[in-house]
Amino acid sequence: MMAYAARAVAGMDTECANFLLDKLVTHYEGTGPKRNFNTAPVGKTFQECYDVTTLNPTEEHVQILGQAIKTMEGIGFEFKL
Repeated sequence: MMAYAARAVAGMDTECANFLLDKLVTHYEGTGPKRNFNTAPVGKTFQECYDVTTLNPTEEHVQILGQAIKTMEGIGFEFKL
């Protein structure tokens, strides 16, 4: 997700890029257990997200990334996929 965010703001004016990235961090920091970095569940390993032979993402990982991209688009990120 962060690689997509970095690509989306690459070449952008620093002030605009910081504004979008601050909005993204604020969205995920939020309040409550669901959005608190300090109590977030442990993530998955690379091997749990990708087929290590083909390097293709699992269906679950594709869905999670798709939702993250929709969230970022809602914040104002524009992706050149």
